[in-house]
Amino acid sequence: MYVSIITVNFRSRDHLKRMIASVLKYTRDVEFEIIVVNNDPIPLPPHLSEKGAGTSPRLGEEVRVRIVNNATNLGFAAGCNQGIEIARGRYIVLLNPDIELVDDSLSQLARHLDHDTDVGIAGPRLLYPDGTPQRSVRRFPRLLDQILILLKLPHLLTNLGPVNRYLHVDLDPSLTQDVDQVMGAYFVIRRELLNVIGLLDEGFFYWFEEVDYCRRALAVGWRVRYYADVKAQHIGGGSFSREKTIHKQAVIRRSLRRYARKHWGWKAYLVLVFLDPAFRLLAVVAHAAKRR
Repeated sequence: MYVSIITVNFRSRDHLKRMIASVLKYTRDVEFEIIVVNNDPIPLPPHLSEKGAGTSPRLGEEVRVRIVNNATNLGFAAGCNQGIEIARGRYIVLLNPDIELVDDSLSQLARHLDHDTDVGIAGPRLLYPDGTPQRSVRRFPRLLDQILILLKLPHLLTNLGPVNRYLHVDLDPSLTQDVDQVMGAYFVIRRELLNVIGLLDEGFFYWFEEVDYCRRALAVGWRVRYYADVKAQHIGGGSFSREKTIHKQAVIRRSLRRYARKHWGWKAYLVLVFLDPAFRLLAVVAHAAKRR
C-alpha cells in the first residue's frame, strides 16, 4: 500500500462524503486506502459510498472505506493515531473532512516525497472554494504572538509585527520551500518519520498537535516542506466552526498551554496560566458579539 488516507469525523458527515468522493474521482496513480475514524456520537454506516465502495479511476479498482466508530469523541490527535495504527501506507495522509481534491494531488505529493527523501512532513497549497489562497503555512508560535492573539489585538491593530511573523505573511505561496509547519488539514507524514518520533501527542485534544509534530520532526533532522505546485480545496473550520466560540477558545488555550510546557518551558506555561482569566473574559465577549 502506497498511501493511507486518514480522516477524523465529528459532526462533518456532509463534508466527509464530498471529500471521499473527490479522492475516488481524482486519485489515479497511487494505490491507496481510506480510513475514517468517527468521533461523532452517531455511528457511521459500514460503508459511506454507494454499493459499499467507491471505484478509483486507477485501473478501475475498488476502494473500500474502512470505518472505526468510537463511543465518545477522543479528539483529533487520538483519532488520527487510531487510523495510523491500522494504516498500511508508505505515506500517511491526514485529511480533514472539509478538504476536497481538485486533481490528483495525492499522486503528486507521493512523487515529490519519493524524490525528496529527507522530507518527513509535506503539505500542499490550500485554496478556499472561491479559488483564493489560504494561509496554510505558519512559523512556529512564540509566547508573545500567542498572547497578542488571545488578547484579540489583531482585530484592532492589523500590522502587529510578532503576529505577522507567526502568520508568515511574507511567504510567497507560489514557491515550493521548507517551512516550520504546514496546516494539519492536509498533512502528509512519511512512515520512516513515524518510526522515529512516534504518533501524534494525544494530550492535544485538537489544535497545536500538528505544530508539535512538525517541531518534533525538525528536532531530529527531518524537513517540513510546502509544495506550491500541489493544490487542494479547503472550506476551513469544518466541525470546529460548529462549536461555540467560548468552547473553541477554551480548547485552544488548553492546547497552547500544553505546547508551552513542552517547548517553551514552565515559565511560559505559568504566564499563560496567570493570564487565562483575561483570556476567558475576552472569549465570553467574543461569544456574545457573535450571537448579536
